[in-house]
Amino acid sequence: MISVEIDDREVRKALEDLSRRVSDMTPAMHRIGQALMEEARYDQETGQLLTGTYMDYALPRAGDAPNIGFFSEPDPAKTNPLGTKGCGEAGCAGALPAVMNAVADALSTYGIRHIDMPATPEKVWRAIRDAQNARGAKS
Repeated sequence: MISVEIDDREVRKALEDLSRRVSDMTPAMHRIGQALMEEARYDQETGQLLTGTYMDYALPRAGDAPNIGFFSEPDPAKTNPLGTKGCGEAGCAGALPAVMNAVADALSTYGIRHIDMPATPEKVWRAIRDAQNARGAKS
């Protein structure tokens, strides 16, 4: 017979760390999807939703996820006896403006100052093409 002793504090810490990473990554990916791919489209004449299924509506998948690093400096809350805090808001708050600002910065070399979400590859390509055509028309 084999006896194994498990320090439940180590198990709890590992689960808390994993839970915190998932709580940061999930909302970050939601906002990245919102910024780059998710778009509800409607028929111009009938108003019928054209992207009503997951076959038509682009959602980020694991393969779309960039390598995102998170770090944590635990500082227990002083407002409750467990010292717990929420942790899912960070990815939600910063990812969307960070992605769209990065896109706008990259496109600024073409004189593009704004692009509507989602900044799909087609929209980016069209914006660059239009900017280049506008420059050519001015020459």
